[in-house]
Amino acid sequence: MQHETPASVNLLFVCMGNTCRSPMAAAFARKLLGKGATVQSAGIAVTAIMPSLQAVKALQLIYKTDISAHCPRPVQEFALDGFTHIIALDSYVMTFLADRYPVIASKLYAWNIADPYGGNEAEYADCAAQILQRLQLWCAETGLLPAP
Repeated sequence: MQHETPASVNLLFVCMGNTCRSPMAAAFARKLLGKGATVQSAGIAVTAIMPSLQAVKALQLIYKTDISAHCPRPVQEFALDGFTHIIALDSYVMTFLADRYPVIASKLYAWNIADPYGGNEAEYADCAAQILQRLQLWCAETGLLPAP
């Protein structure tokens, strides 16, 4: 069930390569928050031109969500001060962002979701489940959604 999200919510999920975790998180957030929120994803070290096939598969098979058209983007392409919330999917990414963009400190959040890149199907499925659970909790904590 979707919740009425304020139109001023503008989320950015950031991981290493923008092929697995952040596109999955963005897809879940779009579904959860609906059209009221703007949701993007990026990476701090983007080298790929498409999402991880394992991530695409996990989201299609388990969550009926398609991220196959996702195009990885470097965080440098975004005006970070325009986001209301920036979520780093691990502590390394958090430190990278905090060091290079100190102005975003008040809107930066760190999650500790292990990178499944190069892993098997079960690792991607587990990662997706962790992201969805963490997103639901975070949305309740920040008031973006009612508590589950």
